Amino acid sequence: MKNTQIAQSSFEYLLMQVVMNRQKESESIDDSKEKIKRIGYDVGNRLTERFTDFEKPINRIDESIKYLLTAQWCKPFFDNPTLKYVELNKTYIITVLHSDFVSTISSFQIEKYNPIEIKEMYLSYLIGIIHGSLNSRGFKVDIHYPNTKNNFDHSFELTITQCD
Repeated sequence: MKNTQIAQSSFEYLLMQVVMNRQKESESIDDSKEKIKRIGYDVGNRLTERFTDFEKPINRIDESIKYLLTAQWCKPFFDNPTLKYVELNKTYIITVLHSDFVSTISSFQIEKYNPIEIKEMYLSYLIGIIHGSLNSRGFKVDIHYPNTKNNFDHSFELTITQCD
């Protein structure tokens, strides 16, 4: 248990540093979010490749998403998430009503960005991780979060649509 907590806090610290360092460069918020998403994609892809040798094979997209909701390297974002599938448009919706991690980052003061932009950068990283992980398992997806403007609370929702 203690090793798990240490690993989780180390991961959280690393992620905070990535976001903090992105804001130092003179670029737009959209450019920062895109770069952070690419970093997340690489992390998701590589960690999935690394852990595939040690864990049972996952061949279905719903199993892959459920795995990511509990994986140690995604866990900081999720506190009791719900997963809903909408068959009509092959969409999975992850809803998190309260995230301690999002709550923690809301206390940061980064002079260049407001708290909503900071939340969007973290969600961009999370989208990158999920996209990289699912892509490395052979699933083609589109992932986004609804507009967060004027909505800095400790909840979030991600929409994952399976592409043909």
